[in-house]
Amino acid sequence: NFISATVLDLQTPTTIFNVEFYRNPYNGRFFVTARAGSNDGSVWATVGSETITNAIFLACFDSIGQALWKRENNSNNRNISIYNLLFDGNDIYIGGSVSGINTASFIGFTYTAPMTPGYVMKIDENATGPIWSTYHNRGAIGLGGLAMKGDEIGFTDYCSGTNFVWGSQTLN
Repeated sequence: NFISATVLDLQTPTTIFNVEFYRNPYNGRFFVTARAGSNDGSVWATVGSETITNAIFLACFDSIGQALWKRENNSNNRNISIYNLLFDGNDIYIGGSVSGINTASFIGFTYTAPMTPGYVMKIDENATGPIWSTYHNRGAIGLGGLAMKGDEIGFTDYCSGTNFVWGSQTLN
């Protein structure tokens, strides 16, 4: 049985991929993550009155669907993936991976290296920058996710190679 719907202030005049919808149960806000269908730098989505021309975005909407803000990666290269979001009160955890060998930047998280790591970051409710971020030293393949239990965050990802290091932990 249909209960209700909320129309989000989001327009997509072109193809988009990896679209995910979320709702923060603590504050009622809605979130959308997506990746551009092409990387030619054209407008491929509009959130409220703001256009999106870069390849990855995270957008936030209030409980009635009005756009509050949007954040994009730093280029039209699709070099950052978002696996999923988790919520802890108003704070947001983002898990994903970086692809390619170029610099990747998203909400203040910047990565430059010749590998493709998975990453986790925690941001505030307005996504003004990372509260913290971390990544591992091996290649990721774009599969994974986050889980939360109490004050612990779990991250799954496919990695290649040996001597896998994340922070102070090493797996051989």
